[in-house]
Amino acid sequence: MKRLNLFSISFLVIFLAAACSKEESKKAILVAPDAYNAENYEAATTTERGVRSSLVALTDAMKTGRKPGTAVQISTLNTLQNAGTPALISLSTPYYKTVVENALTKLAASSGSVFDPKTAPSGAGGTFGEGSSTYLFDNTGLEQEQVVEKGLFAAAMYNHFLTLKSEKMSESVVSQMLCIYGAHPNFPNTNTKDKTPTPDQFSALYAARRDKNDGQGFYTNIKKSFITAQAAAKAGDAYSAEYNEAIKSIQDNWEKSQMATVINYCLFATDKLKTTSPSVADQASALHAYGEAVGFLHGWRTLPAAEKRMTDTQIDELLTLLKAPIGREAQSYLLLTKSFETLPELLKVTEKLQGIYGFSAAQMADFKNNWISVQGR
Repeated sequence: MKRLNLFSISFLVIFLAAACSKEESKKAILVAPDAYNAENYEAATTTERGVRSSLVALTDAMKTGRKPGTAVQISTLNTLQNAGTPALISLSTPYYKTVVENALTKLAASSGSVFDPKTAPSGAGGTFGEGSSTYLFDNTGLEQEQVVEKGLFAAAMYNHFLTLKSEKMSESVVSQMLCIYGAHPNFPNTNTKDKTPTPDQFSALYAARRDKNDGQGFYTNIKKSFITAQAAAKAGDAYSAEYNEAIKSIQDNWEKSQMATVINYCLFATDKLKTTSPSVADQASALHAYGEAVGFLHGWRTLPAAEKRMTDTQIDELLTLLKAPIGREAQSYLLLTKSFETLPELLKVTEKLQGIYGFSAAQMADFKNNWISVQGR
């Protein structure tokens, strides 16, 4: 009797497995459409559009400090970072909340004064540059505006993306992910406002800048993956594997596009400062670009290791090369006062990023360009 029961059970298992296999074989291959369906985008993304507006408002307030003699009030900055429901800063990693708090304090303290790299790090920092190439730096030469804004692209926006990723797949969740990335269902691949009423912003903008529009770039791949994720969510739970694969592709291309942008800014700063006598405008522009590189990189620190390719140890190593080490005061002013010694370290950053992400020599050359400007998009 026991032998008969075992045989019956084995037969039942084989029968059910065969039935499941037959059902699986009946599942149609997912065919994604050519365009993203924007029908419910506005209704689904109230929260994410509010967060985007909050970051714009905070950044605009920080930018007022670029005007010589203009003081920025820390109370205003704190109000803006905590505005909205949910508050922008509430979406950030706990680590970067502290970074932002310190950065805003330094920015406010530096505003209204003048920065002189030759006397740094004494003093409180201040504005430095000429004309439109005038920026607000702290006493170490680091532009805290960039630490806050560019860092929050990862620490808050990508971090919110991860929260959405953990939710049950749905078309609404995909739209929320798309919005916090900074794109629109139209995927305009530009921030040129006279060409589109829905310009790319935040991480989407920088993915577009690093995409030469040849069908293989970061922005294009992310677009394809969002369309696939939406199609999979619409098709139902049977397509969860396709959905998860699309979401993983978005994450991978998002991270790569950010690191390609770090490379872009390191190369830009190097080109501006390697001349014999760079102008004040060139020095300020270089320090500004460098500050963006620091912000873009720093924001990824302490994000879950399973959700990014770069490790925190690697981030720490790169920030040290960038003269903005964790736990110690930055020495960003050395880019201007000791360019001969520090510029090679910027190039080391680009080389290490190339190794981590497997970028080809052709890609590294392409990363020097803002393809939106080059192609007039």
